[in-house]
Amino acid sequence: MSSLSKYCSNAEDVPDVVSNVTEVSGTVKWFSIIKGIGFFFPDDCNKNMGDVLFHITCLRKDGHHVVFPGARISAMVQKRERGYQACKILFIEKSMPKDHVLLLDRKNDQSEIVLGKDVRPAIVKWFDRVKKFGFLTVEGITEDVFIHVKILHRYAFSGIYPKQMVFVQLQKGEKGFVVVAIYPDTDVS
Repeated sequence: MSSLSKYCSNAEDVPDVVSNVTEVSGTVKWFSIIKGIGFFFPDDCNKNMGDVLFHITCLRKDGHHVVFPGARISAMVQKRERGYQACKILFIEKSMPKDHVLLLDRKNDQSEIVLGKDVRPAIVKWFDRVKKFGFLTVEGITEDVFIHVKILHRYAFSGIYPKQMVFVQLQKGEKGFVVVAIYPDTDVS
């Protein structure tokens, strides 16, 4: 019995598995914490397989909690009836791609945010999952800074907790500063 058997199914054991396990590396295309899935496109040597699906449970069981578009990933992959799927994550790059650009989807604001620009260290003061918001203490800002759960979901966070170190980008709102982007402290995660 191989060490992968607890993660990946043998082709003869599961009806929708049509191949044995193979290691594949590539680049994360997208990941949604809300949908619980993401895809990566394999490197050139495996490009004929198309996008590879990875599930949030696979990420978490292998000790990963966030993954950003453009990050390098390596996984054990199986072909299933509907395409290739990761069954074990071997490696995910923890740093954020420097050239990754996001567009805010606010009603009247299409501001462009470039990762690495105006990123500040912050510490979570508190966050209430029921109320879906919380506040952070941000370096260089004297007032508490508001964060909404939508920002956590947008950046693939399952949650935050008091005294957790993060990095944020801010925008000045009507009532003070608000978090518009949040990134993990990769030294601890």
